[in-house]
Amino acid sequence: MEYTNYLSKLKTDCKVTKSEWTDSLKRLLIHLSPICPHISEELWQKLGHKNSIHLQLNPTYEESLIEKSSFILIVQVNGKLRDQVELEKNISLEQIKKYVYDSEKIKKHIDNKEIIKEIYIENKLINLVVR
Repeated sequence: MEYTNYLSKLKTDCKVTKSEWTDSLKRLLIHLSPICPHISEELWQKLGHKNSIHLQLNPTYEESLIEKSSFILIVQVNGKLRDQVELEKNISLEQIKKYVYDSEKIKKHIDNKEIIKEIYIENKLINLVVR
């Protein structure tokens, strides 16, 4: 729905050429065809295509171009999973440590214990070795 509203706004503001408009409609119909097969087929024919919309190739994407802005940090104490948290990728190690040491789930495992070592694997895991 957002895409159709966006296309309509571009059309009314005259910010799109006729060929761009037609190409956008084709892409929209191809995306809609599995969900709304009858109406998308009808509109496809109205755009002047003789063959079925269902014979068109599905759109593809490159996995390498998709970059997530967050990651799941595994928090371990002595190698045992104690917490998982979703954090932004650009967070600093100091901020991660602050979160870990302030977390109630972690506090109960490290209170009154000596932290011997902190093992951090970037954007994946932090392991606190305690005694």
